[in-house]
Amino acid sequence: MKKKRLLKATTVVKKWEAAVDKLKKQLTEKCKKTHIVGRPKSMMISKACSRLAKTYAKMAGMKSMGEVKCAADLERRKIPFTYETTTVEYQHKVQHYTPDFDLKDIYIEYKGKLDYETRKKLLAVRATNPDMKIGIVFEKPNNKITKGSKTTYGKWADSKGFLWSDKTVPEEWL
Repeated sequence: MKKKRLLKATTVVKKWEAAVDKLKKQLTEKCKKTHIVGRPKSMMISKACSRLAKTYAKMAGMKSMGEVKCAADLERRKIPFTYETTTVEYQHKVQHYTPDFDLKDIYIEYKGKLDYETRKKLLAVRATNPDMKIGIVFEKPNNKITKGSKTTYGKWADSKGFLWSDKTVPEEWL
């Protein structure tokens, strides 16, 4: 069986953005013809784009377009990295953690959603590996950790002593 060659993240982002534009135009036309407006229209477009994102992320060998965008940013800045190649042991139910990006001196975790299990895992990893440097890149750092909570992803990271940033890896982490 022939192994499929992965595309560079920057290439995937360009292809994905073009595909999203085309899809949005097609769905907007379809909505006009069927008189779909408002929230149903935006939900239909959002779900279609989400499915498309997973397909394009696989082209770069990644799980989400957020990770692909983060990798593309690192590629553009010529920052060497590896994707999910390092496995870190820690004490908890799950015994291994695979950071998204290994930049030699810091591990980067890209997070679109910071759920309870992920928060618990990150705390357990750090407790087991106190000298390990972990930076979290949030897609939306102002999202609340739970519905009705006042705590945002960024505030949670600050309160737990994690480095974090909004969408890209900052120069000071390198």
